[in-house]
Amino acid sequence: SPDTCLRLLQLAARGARAGDGAALAALAAPAGLTPDPLDGFSAWALALAARVGSGSPPAPADEDGDESAMAAVERALHASASAALEAVGSPEWAALPLLFLPGPAARAGALRALLSRHAPRWAADPASRDVLTGDLRLPPSWIAAALAEWAASARRAGDGSASAAIMSALGAPPSPSPGLGAEFSARLAARDWAGAAHLLASQYGPTLFAEKGSAGRAALRAALAALAPYAAAVDAATAAAAGARE
Repeated sequence: SPDTCLRLLQLAARGARAGDGAALAALAAPAGLTPDPLDGFSAWALALAARVGSGSPPAPADEDGDESAMAAVERALHASASAALEAVGSPEWAALPLLFLPGPAARAGALRALLSRHAPRWAADPASRDVLTGDLRLPPSWIAAALAEWAASARRAGDGSASAAIMSALGAPPSPSPGLGAEFSARLAARDWAGAAHLLASQYGPTLFAEKGSAGRAALRAALAALAPYAAAVDAATAAAAGARE
């Protein structure tokens, strides 16, 4: 846009150099870009365009390994842009700025937290899931992990409406115990083999075994068969957890 071009020309005219955090902060300030002082998306897009245009790499850490001033500005821009998109009802696209966060651990943590906050949306809206896994290339297992958290929370709160939405989103078969069945299926889809095994042994399995008629036994056999290929992973996770307690 003309406003964006003007701001970029102003930055160049001031002689700003790559790594100049103060110049980037002034460039990305919402004032002059949007009437909403909390709208961080326009500033983020502009700063990203400036970085791509300059060809400069992401801001490095300083000599002590701490985050540099430039890196701190960029991190704040990514978080602000994500929050702005989340606030206007586009949580799937709010994941986009978070993909630019430096550091794989920080990036994964921020994305997983966003997914957890909006688990009901992922369960109800296939288009949103397609954006996350298709356009943004997020692992489907991360979405399933968010659904597992929601299933556990809803079950503890006595909310039975979540289980049907989760089972439908995962394409899982119906269960005689919908709440536990939804969480178990979600943990399998999240590749949380140890969590699924613990749930099956402590709650889901006994509940199915106590069901009258053949439906409970059939569901229990199906759950055991679904988990069986990952027995070695369950054993390894159990051994690691035991070692950590010693």
